[in-house]
Amino acid sequence: MMTANDFTAIALAIAVEVEKPAETVNELAKRKIVAFNIATNIADVAAQANPRFDRQRFLNACGFAHTK
Repeated sequence: MMTANDFTAIALAIAVEVEKPAETVNELAKRKIVAFNIATNIADVAAQANPRFDRQRFLNACGFAHTK
């Protein structure tokens, strides 16, 4: 079973990707869409494995504040 520390490390890795500078707005938008899709897929799996998993907290840690 994954621990809170594992999810923190994953969220940090995603957040770093989201915050990387991009040469174009289009490149940044594409990167954020991919990162968001990965983050939500991980959150879905984690929520199924652990009913106490806080999806919103994880997405916030990934750099996606106020997503539902």
